[in-house]
Amino acid sequence: HQFLSSCFYVPIVIQAKMYMLGNLTERWNKRGGYVVGNPILDYGDIGREDESLFPLEYHWDYVSGAHDEHYVAFSTLNRDGTFNITKMVRSIEAIQNLSTTRTNYTLFVRGLPGPCSTPFMDVNHQIFQVPTWPNNSQPKTPDGLKSAASQLIDLTLAPFLLVVKPNVWWSYSWFYDLAAGWVTCPSAPETCTAPDNWYPEFDRPLGKPLGPAVRNGTVYTRQFEHASVYVDLKDRTASKITWNKKHRD
Repeated sequence: HQFLSSCFYVPIVIQAKMYMLGNLTERWNKRGGYVVGNPILDYGDIGREDESLFPLEYHWDYVSGAHDEHYVAFSTLNRDGTFNITKMVRSIEAIQNLSTTRTNYTLFVRGLPGPCSTPFMDVNHQIFQVPTWPNNSQPKTPDGLKSAASQLIDLTLAPFLLVVKPNVWWSYSWFYDLAAGWVTCPSAPETCTAPDNWYPEFDRPLGKPLGPAVRNGTVYTRQFEHASVYVDLKDRTASKITWNKKHRD
């Protein structure tokens, strides 16, 4: 039974799933569609003893692009909200590898404010839901969620800038509902979590990257024409973007 489970059954199931996924991708591509795999890695299996038998990237050959909602959230965090260093390193490397080796791919990196994980919390009488933080420490009101999203954006944007390339895109909101941060709602401020004044960071000229991200232990840095990026995987709250003086507020 153990032999069948580990050496026969799992590979066959994976192969069958990938065969179906490949057929779906081929049909959608012919129709001008696009099939995106999520997440970019099988995060739950990182560190598994037989990881080499079932690569974490096994689905890459069967889709048109990748979406990762676990980058700097969910599976790449420990229960206390700190980075899981091993998983973050693997995530960074996977995005760098995929964006470089498969330039026809589009990668979507999901950004969420703060150390987001499960379970989810109802907001404003169940109009929408957002992820929670460790010890249920996240803001509980639309105003509080707006403020947190505005104040904490660098903690998610900085890690993204480590991997950004022309085919790597980013989004930032509390979750997928339109009211969870995708648009502002000035006429009904209690119905959404996007800051009323949006994000000034989005209007600052970043400029071209002056090179790829540089790693020194747990610290990553990257230089752009108009900004410097710093991320330390030992301290999630230390991530920062230093803008050139002329582009600061």
